[in-house]
Amino acid sequence: MEPSAPAAGDEPVRQQRPVLQLNGEAAGAVPAGDGSASDPLYEQAVKVVRAQQRASVSLVQRTLKTGYNRAQRLIEAMAAAGVIKGTQGIYTVAAVAGAAA
Repeated sequence: MEPSAPAAGDEPVRQQRPVLQLNGEAAGAVPAGDGSASDPLYEQAVKVVRAQQRASVSLVQRTLKTGYNRAQRLIEAMAAAGVIKGTQGIYTVAAVAGAAA
């Protein structure tokens, strides 16, 4: 049996292009404002948490007017730095004076 030619309509509609972010960088590149300790909002988030003496994603989100995912990453960065401690979404501000900001 000989292979037949592809049926009409089986050819690609257009050639696929690599996915780019809006700023033209390759997908997977971490943009500024990624929620890590290098995020421009990180210092403000630490100030908010210390002033309120409590930490939550919603507190950071509402106060800094940012999205949920970025606020969550800021909380995770603060936990990794020792600014806050907690498990399962319940965080407390670290009692250590001068904890890494």
